Amino acid sequence: MSGAVIAAHGLSVVLLEAFLLVALLIALPASLLRRVVPRPIALFGATAMIWFLAGYSLLGMLASPTWCLYLSIALQGLAFSAVYFRWDLLTTMAAVFTVETWLVSYALQQVFRGTDSMAYWYPMGLWFAFALLGLVIYFRPQLVAARRRLAEVVE
Repeated sequence: MSGAVIAAHGLSVVLLEAFLLVALLIALPASLLRRVVPRPIALFGATAMIWFLAGYSLLGMLASPTWCLYLSIALQGLAFSAVYFRWDLLTTMAAVFTVETWLVSYALQQVFRGTDSMAYWYPMGLWFAFALLGLVIYFRPQLVAARRRLAEVVE
């Protein structure tokens, strides 16, 4: 398999987990459990329990002993549900995308950096582009004001 194909597979896994994992294992149980469980702490625990019972872990966060695996699964569910309940779905998707990119794509790039290394930087480049876009969106009012001041100075 060529480097571009392996990098494309890594990127597809990262994107699939970022979109489907958050929707199926965080947002859907949270919206269903929110009607039944009134307290936020109980929602965190219920979401972590759903992750624990499903036995699904992020691709790069698998642990070797079984008890460590299930403990890390519960902690992943707890952490991502806390992000979801504190902020929103898009922030949770960005968090999962960041974790998966650094755990899968960066690991692939480090392992295969001696052969066709530029192809393995594509998923990392996409992550850096998203991070830069997030910064631009966050600082947009300041950037627009700076552009106006610069236009006044130049005129």
